[in-house]
Amino acid sequence: GSDLFPPGHVPITRFTSVPVFEGEQVVMICTVANKETGYTAGDVDNLTLLMQGVWLHRRKHLADEALREKTTDLEAAYEEITASDEELAANYEELNRNQQALAESERKYRNLYLYAQVGLFETSLKNATVVACNERYATLAGFSSIEEAIGSDILHLYANPDDRKEVSRILRETGSIRDHVVRFRNQKTGKIFWGQFSARYNSLRDVAEGSIIDITAERGRRGAPRERETVAGSPGTR
Repeated sequence: GSDLFPPGHVPITRFTSVPVFEGEQVVMICTVANKETGYTAGDVDNLTLLMQGVWLHRRKHLADEALREKTTDLEAAYEEITASDEELAANYEELNRNQQALAESERKYRNLYLYAQVGLFETSLKNATVVACNERYATLAGFSSIEEAIGSDILHLYANPDDRKEVSRILRETGSIRDHVVRFRNQKTGKIFWGQFSARYNSLRDVAEGSIIDITAERGRRGAPRERETVAGSPGTR
């Protein structure tokens, strides 16, 4: 009921939440609310995939910090002339375990990125080229491989070139864009499809970092919809 929220709180019309597990332990819970339409199983899957990536990124960050701290400790140990062979051997073993854990974390994160069923991308706003992407993005755009996609022009992927100008304007002015829907063209087949994507603007690198899904079938079931549905975020949401 409304008594659950403090005065002035934004009204909650609908929401969904997903847990993130580490083994059998819940390590994170993510909740989103107030989508214009009801949340679907696809929304839950995409949110779960996104937050799993966030958690793996967090684990990698913690592993990096632990490795740096252990490296500093190890360097200090070398300076201690009284350090015993046993102590040094133990430090080496622990450092090796940390390096293996970091490598495994990086492998999981890389696989999650490369093989996600959502198209993931980084594109240059200045040069209008693909900086990085995963296999799903390459397939949607009509590239035969990730290697072919990287460095390729993206302007011809927009069915209407003016849509790309509008996307660039929104990203530079607000810092992010959410659930933006436009028509794209698969460069290999020439087929037009509806894509829904969200992205944030990285001003330091002048790139858009985001995700895209093909919603052509869904829009076909709903009939002829509006040309665009855009919700722009703010720089503070980055």
